[in-house]
Amino acid sequence: MPFLEGRAPPAAPNLGEGGSRPVRKPVAAPKAFGIELLAVVLALLEIRSVNQSVVKIDPEIMSSAPCFAGTRVPIQNLIDYLEGGDSIEDFLEGFPSVSREQVIAFLEEAKECMLAAVAK
Repeated sequence: MPFLEGRAPPAAPNLGEGGSRPVRKPVAAPKAFGIELLAVVLALLEIRSVNQSVVKIDPEIMSSAPCFAGTRVPIQNLIDYLEGGDSIEDFLEGFPSVSREQVIAFLEEAKECMLAAVAK
């Protein structure tokens, strides 16, 4: 595949107990991107109705951390995966309660908000 030229092949997964799931190693990634994206999400929630967003903030769920609506999965988890170089598919495998449509909708909302902020 041309887009993979020059890249090392992926390493074999480090399987956890029972060999069923890969063990995620901590990745030291800069947090600036994640913090900025989370700020965009919070600004987005102020602009739009929470009911219309794929992001839900509820004091009863994950101590008010912004989560994917209908789940207990914080948005920060997606940001951490992407910062660590993981794909959307990797994230979805780790969090099956989040749909691909929710991830794409979140990224689209964040993109729209970011582009609007840059245009000002």
